[in-house]
Amino acid sequence: AHRAAMPRGVPARGAQAAARRAPAQQERRGSVARATPTRARVAAAATPQRPTSWKRACQEANHGLRKRGRAAPEEPLKAAGPPGAEDLLVPKLQAATQVALQMHAELLELFAKPGRKASSEGYCPCEAAERGAAERYAKMLDAFVALLPEIGARSVPQEGKAQRLPYDVWELQGRSVVDPTTAELSLAVKLERLRSEGPAGAARDAFCALLAALSSRRELCWLEAYDGEAPVRGYFSHALAYAHATLRFTLLSTASGLRPGWVLGN
Repeated sequence: AHRAAMPRGVPARGAQAAARRAPAQQERRGSVARATPTRARVAAAATPQRPTSWKRACQEANHGLRKRGRAAPEEPLKAAGPPGAEDLLVPKLQAATQVALQMHAELLELFAKPGRKASSEGYCPCEAAERGAAERYAKMLDAFVALLPEIGARSVPQEGKAQRLPYDVWELQGRSVVDPTTAELSLAVKLERLRSEGPAGAARDAFCALLAALSSRRELCWLEAYDGEAPVRGYFSHALAYAHATLRFTLLSTASGLRPGWVLGN
């Protein structure tokens, strides 16, 4: 690595010019070698770090200031920034959000193909959605694992159980969305306000759509809207807009990683 960091000599016009430059290059070699980044260092600097939330990024920034002997600002860095700043901090999270929404949209298209309902044509919408979910399962699972740490879900402790269950139960709590200027907001407006709060809000919105896509079965599908709201994010997304609503789901730890189990809305 040290050798790779050292700069290559610049071709000289003549032997005498090369001889004149040699002592100066030899004298500066140590400092230049330290100042010149290796290809590996450049790649590491250009590679985005683990996706993180605004809050965690601000905490790390404040910690870095103190670690370098510099006092953190009197007002700590807050979870806010200029437009587009989130794109630099959470590229993987945004990519997972887009994949989740795309998977749901594709399955919804299969389910609601115009003019092809369950009829004598032999086309069953739920079966088509189930086949589509099976074909896209690997992509949906990757998006699920990427979104899970950022949606604010919490693990439900298994207390008072004689034998530990083979899966973990997680829950996502809804929130109250009110506007003092109006009596009642529509469900579509509430969901739009929640998903517009930043990367975490968009991630929760996409996560619910992904749960609906993963739950596609020939017996029953949950891809359509709960109450005609648009854009459609599946049946479970309405739980995000009510403080009393709780969305529970299970996670199984397997040799190949986490696997989602059942979903229950309350």
